[in-house]
Amino acid sequence: MEAPKFEFAHLGVNARSKEEAEKFLLFCENILNFKDKFEKPLSYFIADRKMELMKNDARGTFGHIAIYTPDMDEGIRYLESMGYEMDYDDVRLDENGKIRLIYIKEEMNGFAIHLTSQK
Repeated sequence: MEAPKFEFAHLGVNARSKEEAEKFLLFCENILNFKDKFEKPLSYFIADRKMELMKNDARGTFGHIAIYTPDMDEGIRYLESMGYEMDYDDVRLDENGKIRLIYIKEEMNGFAIHLTSQK
């Protein structure tokens, strides 16, 4: 089976608390000059949405790596054919009921890995 299109989407960095996340966010804004903050209920996106700073501890020992694929069904089929088990108990669906985010059950180097249909 040929590999479908995969692209790096973003790196998620866990924090132990909202205060710890905000301290790292200030470092990124004031020292690294990442001024494009986009806040969501559980996180902040920065660096052209390539880094997600989680407000609390989240999935993955250190965080997560998001991989974009334009065809979720094909991406899931491919990963499963390669022996990776997907976590169907924790999927996020789009407005049409199709999977828009799914995690691989196995952590890799302390990071959870998820496929996403959103860049």
